Amino acid sequence: VIKRTTHKVNTSALNVRDAAGTDGRRIGGLTQDKEVVVLGTQGEWSKIVYGNGFGWVQSKYLKSIVNPFKDVKRSDYFKDAVLWAVNHNPQITNGTDPTHFSPNQNCTRAHVVTFMWRAAGKPEPSLTHNHFKDVKDTDYYYKAVLWAVENSITYGTSTDTFSPSNSCKRCEVVTFLWRWRGYQEPEGTSNPFDDLVSGAYYYKAVLWAYNHKPEQITSGTSTNEFSPEAVCTRGQIVTFLYRALK
Repeated sequence: VIKRTTHKVNTSALNVRDAAGTDGRRIGGLTQDKEVVVLGTQGEWSKIVYGNGFGWVQSKYLKSIVNPFKDVKRSDYFKDAVLWAVNHNPQITNGTDPTHFSPNQNCTRAHVVTFMWRAAGKPEPSLTHNHFKDVKDTDYYYKAVLWAVENSITYGTSTDTFSPSNSCKRCEVVTFLWRWRGYQEPEGTSNPFDDLVSGAYYYKAVLWAYNHKPEQITSGTSTNEFSPEAVCTRGQIVTFLYRALK
């Protein structure tokens, strides 16, 4: 079993090579604070996940990211995504307390657009008019909602409501991500899911997420079910975000 650990680059620029050692051919580079997954070490070099394969970097330029959460285990599918979200600059989300992330807690619509907005770098929305009566300028998600509407990521649940406290469904989350990433055509057109109907507003978004490269954003809840109406959890949304931005 390969022990995967998450690290952050602690120098302004770091060469990635195809072999351990300065004789290895340079195949790319990493910048300050970039997070990487380390697969193993050889002497003073670390083997990392890079692109669709792997590369080698000098270990002294990597800083290990400590996991403070009792409810996030090394074997959890969302472990790398959680550490990425918590250590991202700006921070995408913190734990629900200093030692718990609460990965199985449901995410609301406000949570999801806020996580996305922070992952985008907290851009200042140019939209100044807020037509949602349930979104106030004092709400933590106020700018995130305006940003999401401005970028056609979501249009609210009606002409004057955003429903920020509503639980966000899996179909909504992948649609938000798909719209944010530019309405990309799916890499594949085959539909593996019995509960994904052609003509659904989220149809292309689900196929895009299923066929996403270099890593699948979601493979569904089973081999033939996507469960579009199921609520998205904190562990799922940070994982979807992490994979979508790879």
